[in-house]
Amino acid sequence: MISGSRTSPSTWITPDASSLNNTSVEHIRDGGISAQADWTTPWLNGAKLTSITAWRDWKDNAGADSDYTLADFLNTLPTSLQQFKQFSQELRYNGDAGRVSWQVGAFYSHEDLDVFLPLVYGRDLNTYLDILTAGLGPLATGTYNPPGGAYPVGEGSADTYHQHEHSISFYTQDDFRLTDKLTLTGGVRFTSEHKSLDSLYDSTDTSGTCAHFEAVAASLGLPLIKAILPVQCLGNPAFKGLNTHQAFTENAVTGTVKASYKFNDRTMVYASYSRGNLVGGFNLAEVTTAVGPNPNASLTPLTDTTFPAEFVDAFEVGTKAELFDRRLIVSAAGFYQAYRGFQLNAFTGTQFIESTIPQARSEGVEADAYFRVSPSITLNAGATYANTYYPNNAQNQAALGNTVAGSPLFQATPLFRLPGSHASFAPVWSLVGGINFEHEIFNGLKFTANADTKYQSSYNTGSDHDPVKTQPGFALVNARLGIGAANGAWTIEAWATNLFNKQYGQAAFDGVLQTLSAPQPSSIPSLNNYDYFPGQPRFWGMTLRVKY
Repeated sequence: MISGSRTSPSTWITPDASSLNNTSVEHIRDGGISAQADWTTPWLNGAKLTSITAWRDWKDNAGADSDYTLADFLNTLPTSLQQFKQFSQELRYNGDAGRVSWQVGAFYSHEDLDVFLPLVYGRDLNTYLDILTAGLGPLATGTYNPPGGAYPVGEGSADTYHQHEHSISFYTQDDFRLTDKLTLTGGVRFTSEHKSLDSLYDSTDTSGTCAHFEAVAASLGLPLIKAILPVQCLGNPAFKGLNTHQAFTENAVTGTVKASYKFNDRTMVYASYSRGNLVGGFNLAEVTTAVGPNPNASLTPLTDTTFPAEFVDAFEVGTKAELFDRRLIVSAAGFYQAYRGFQLNAFTGTQFIESTIPQARSEGVEADAYFRVSPSITLNAGATYANTYYPNNAQNQAALGNTVAGSPLFQATPLFRLPGSHASFAPVWSLVGGINFEHEIFNGLKFTANADTKYQSSYNTGSDHDPVKTQPGFALVNARLGIGAANGAWTIEAWATNLFNKQYGQAAFDGVLQTLSAPQPSSIPSLNNYDYFPGQPRFWGMTLRVKY
């Protein structure tokens, strides 16, 4: 974790590695088992029946310095819990009947997710918020001094969630070889998914700080919203003891259709359409009701935290070819994807909230090639141009707001910059290239060497598309040298990833409790601090492989 500030969207400056105020210990347990059974049946031309059974149990207990600063503001206790259990069973039956290759199947999934989030006040929070709100007159937290302080150390919130899911789906996908060159593929899938969530919200805050300042704001005729009481109601008593139950069932039909044509055994073209979906879910967080178009803006708990399913219609055309006696393999494709109900996981500063974007688009082209220069040398290269964006239309603006001063939707939500912007973490250009060398040297030994690089053009690393969170374009280089037996019995390799130790940011977000800029933090970057997770630095090592 890095804390710092930026003066422009082109270069990270004054970064400081964060320090932990408390010992951070994490315990992860991850286990599972899977089994596959195949049976070639004595009917339907020897059709094969496949059964795949799997079970997984993952558990994580971890404490955290949740403010990412040198001061002790907020902490997640090491008693926090995230546990995920899953059981799945798939039955698949496939075979051939003349010019038809067919497949039918069913899939069942059962999942349980348990989450416990104890977030408590640190020893410096009260003093810091006194300073931060000093100019707010009667709303300054320093004017309220209950026994133990306005934010008693070690108190806070302790929320528990139990989510249950089970789904069943039936599907078929079939290839119809109309001629020796033309094949049509069709597939359809029906999925029924049920999810339920039990939430128990609790607060251990005994100070009554929020209730006090709600009374002050009401006496001043101010609305009781987070924009007025952003830190005074950091501990929201409206959630104390709140117990909710939610459930929904979603049915969806998805599928694909594809046509491919082989000019010969080395060249083919194809065109496809598919429709997919990502099921809806629940926000596991203290979400409050909207104020106008701004979600999660009041102080009133939202007992329905569901968000809808995401759907995508995807079109693709492409070609694949093998040339020069199959020494050169090339492929190219053009694609267009239209999303409806795009699910964006946005960080608010203290929690993650799913925000639904009415429309998103991704369109572009991609190509890659492999060239065997000689028996010892192989080259590879690839390029992708992807224009991934949120359309600047009325539907998106109504849900997110806009940047038009004077508009009733101006900065209406924290995501007001999204309409008309590229999606986060979506570079327009991605380029890859590499070289691999293998050659037998002496006494049955083989020397290997390879290097590859990947370049990504600039992209935004924040969910709100604050221009300060832009990551400039960069390239990463990996390399590997090895020597071993020509028959592959053993190999020893030296390797390095991010060979030149390039520094780059993976994800950036507004500093927790470090700004009171209004109406949205990204509207006044000079009043905000930013944190970001850096990319992996250079790693190097050695690997020994032995086959027996």
